[in-house]
Amino acid sequence: MSMPNLKKVLNSESPLKAFLIWVIILLSTITAWVESTNGSLIAIMLVIFLAFIKVLLVIYSYMEVAGSAAWLQFLCGFWMLIAFGIILFCYTQPELVIIFIN
Repeated sequence: MSMPNLKKVLNSESPLKAFLIWVIILLSTITAWVESTNGSLIAIMLVIFLAFIKVLLVIYSYMEVAGSAAWLQFLCGFWMLIAFGIILFCYTQPELVIIFIN
């Protein structure tokens, strides 16, 4: 019995695809949890990047946006870029955020 082609699995709706995505989300959660104790800017960026990947996987796989209309795919992708862009900006430029808030 041969191993299934990974590209075929990821383009299908198989239980193996759901399992692989779950493993990726689990590993990224564990990595973020381990790195969260560091507190450095690089660790924070890693945790935010892993959160972006997890949101991407959940939206496009479990919520099945990948098979939906192009406008919905675009809207979800645009929302993710804006949301995570704002989060990254707030963490990397806190002095500008404070000026903007005041």
